Parts: sequence; structure tokens; C-alpha cells
Amino acid sequence: MERTYLIQRLNKPEGFVNPFSFGGGFVNGGLSKEAMKILTPIMSFDYMGSAEFEFGELPRAFRTIEKYSRQGRAITGSLSLPENVFYLCDRDMREHVEGVIRQAYEDESKLRLKEPCHLREALGIGESAEFFKDLAGWIELNKGFMFFINQEMFGKCKDLFGVK
Repeated sequence: MERTYLIQRLNKPEGFVNPFSFGGGFVNGGLSKEAMKILTPIMSFDYMGSAEFEFGELPRAFRTIEKYSRQGRAITGSLSLPENVFYLCDRDMREHVEGVIRQAYEDESKLRLKEPCHLREALGIGESAEFFKDLAGWIELNKGFMFFINQEMFGKCKDLFGVK
């Protein structure tokens, strides 16, 4: 199984499309204007600082989630860390997803991600926690799953993909 390497950070919605969320790659990381119109009230995208996030991996991950959701394979769950961390994934990936979330919380460096996901900071842990106060969710780009600390964003993503 391909390991998790790219996790895009999702901030609380800004109410507009931030032209600086993605660098010199595809506009909006490859997402269409129509997709951005749908996603803007739900989330905003944190600038990741690496080209791997800018050349179409984001729309590919959303298509993966849409596909397994349409096939009735999507499941949701939560892990109880200092706060609940909610997730949405293919039913065959539950163990992997929970492992990634636990490792991101316990010692993110062991995941060897391209860019940090900052789960602990988003949960208010560490010196730089204040900098990540708007961080509310993540989308894993290699396998296509999402996790959240913000229950409202989680609910809106479940609705977006038609997951009960």
C-alpha cells in the first residue's frame, strides 16, 4: 500500500478564494472555478510551500473520495485525542487512516510527510499553536481521505459527498 506522503491542510473558510493558497502550479491547485465555488463556504486551503501540492493532486483526491462515496464505500468515524478527530474514508482504509491520525498526534515526524500537517498545533498543543488556530481539517492526497477537528467542516464534507 502506498504510504501517506502528501496531506493538504484545510483552514476554516475565508469566504473568498485566496489567490495565494497555491504557488506557481495550476490555478487553485488544479480545482476548477466551479469546484472552488462549492468548496469556498466549507474550507480554505493553506499554502503548503511545495510544488507537489500544486499540480493536480488535490482534484485527484477529491475525485477518489467522490468515487468511493458514490459506490457506497465511504465511512466516517472519530478518534478521541484531546479533542475528537473525525474522519471520512473508504471502508477498507479505516485502520490506515486511524494509524495516520494517531501517528500525526503522537509523533508526526515518523510519518515522513512532504510538509507538516500540524495536528498537535491545531489541537492547541505546542509553542506555535496560536499560528494554527484556523486549521480545521486535512485531505490526504495519496489515497484520498479526510480528517477534521472542526465538526461543522466535517458535517459539510459528509453532505458534499452524500455520506450519511
